[in-house]
Amino acid sequence: MSARFFRVRAFSGGALALCLAVVAGLAGGWGVWPLELFASLLPQLALSALVLAALGGWLRRAWRAPLILAAAAVLALWGAREQFQSPSAAVTEPDARIIWANMGNERDERSLARLMDLARSSRADVVIASEFPARLEEAEIRRVSEDMFPHRYGRLAGARTNIVVFARVPLEVPGSLSERWNSGFLLRIENGDGGGLAIAATHTPTPLLPGNMARRDEIVREAAEALAKEAANGGGGLLVGDFNAVSWSALLRSLGEGRAGGQRVSYGWRASWRSSLPFLGLPIDHAVTFGAARASARVGEDIGSDHFPLLVSVSFGESIAGE
Repeated sequence: MSARFFRVRAFSGGALALCLAVVAGLAGGWGVWPLELFASLLPQLALSALVLAALGGWLRRAWRAPLILAAAAVLALWGAREQFQSPSAAVTEPDARIIWANMGNERDERSLARLMDLARSSRADVVIASEFPARLEEAEIRRVSEDMFPHRYGRLAGARTNIVVFARVPLEVPGSLSERWNSGFLLRIENGDGGGLAIAATHTPTPLLPGNMARRDEIVREAAEALAKEAANGGGGLLVGDFNAVSWSALLRSLGEGRAGGQRVSYGWRASWRSSLPFLGLPIDHAVTFGAARASARVGEDIGSDHFPLLVSVSFGESIAGE
């Protein structure tokens, strides 16, 4: 048999596998495990389908297979349409500037110093950090943070999802979120004009197993319900963290529905988690507003983690609430 025959067979097999993966990804948009794992990769599947369609032309295949692959790529991009939304309108006069950062535990010994440098340059009011490096000594933490952030909340060591909060001014801490999962807690900040913002900070399990996916969804939805209650009383809410879910997932889409009524803050096409493999980065760190809060967000610079930080500007004053 000729080499061309084997190339054609390989192309046909690859095209079929890609089309099936795209179908699985579209079905995963309903929040079904393990199909959601394919849904997370819909942009990468679309790119692969387009490359394979071009390869089909080089192999001098009939037009049908490349056309089917191109159609599959279009469907995959449509399934991940939230990835390509324009960034939310900028909040030019925020009541609070908040940084969310997954520090990646032990990945870089200078990650905290880099994070604090970023906080200074962006004039942050609150820095929320997860996967805080357990090796950091108390003296080092104070040295790099206390001049700007004299108030600190959370645990420095413990579970992988430990969260530490640095603040310019004292914050109220009403309670924990899903304490059995050690996934974060509630904070409250005032703007001095009678407006208040409840902040839910969370870091969820990765959904590689069905039990982890169920826990992830439970954590995020419990946090959303807590903030929806704050919003029902005329306040504002902000849910921020590492959701381990892409922006086009069923979980993120569900936050804008029903009683929670959250609004995801889009930061455009950027990925917040970067893979060591090219083109596999995913937008899994998010900010969601509730009630009177309005926010804009952008992906920050590298701090030495496998995640980029998320810089969120929030307005939650009386003028917003009265609109």
